[in-house]
Amino acid sequence: MRKAPRPLVDVLRSDQNKLKSLRRHASFLQQTQAAVDAGLPAAARGHVRVADCNDQRLVLLVDNGAWATRLRFEQDAIRRSVAARLKRGIPDLEIRIRPSAAEVISGNRRPRHMSESARQLLITCADYVDNPALTRALKRLARAGRR
Repeated sequence: MRKAPRPLVDVLRSDQNKLKSLRRHASFLQQTQAAVDAGLPAAARGHVRVADCNDQRLVLLVDNGAWATRLRFEQDAIRRSVAARLKRGIPDLEIRIRPSAAEVISGNRRPRHMSESARQLLITCADYVDNPALTRALKRLARAGRR
């Protein structure tokens, strides 16, 4: 026997404590993002997102390795700045690389160009390789570079 579906209003009322907790955490993450943005160089603001913040650490996501490296050099200053703005201690700052979903989905790729000398070098190398699968792959790469 199946139970009849409950109205959405009833579900929301019954889980009110969970929703309040979720809203409170979302609000806290928004405040944390604002504090992080205020402590970052202007050029970095669009590249950094707050993933999590708790009593032990602040986790930031950056969209590429160049920004990750740059922020790792400045992580102590960023950590102190965010801690002062949030008025709470942040013992550890973790920076992770995570490309934005829009870039991954859209497949924005820059066209790659291969010089004729590089193409010839691949073909020459392929002729000296003992592995047939690798030989085919090198020749396929040389052909693809022609486009």
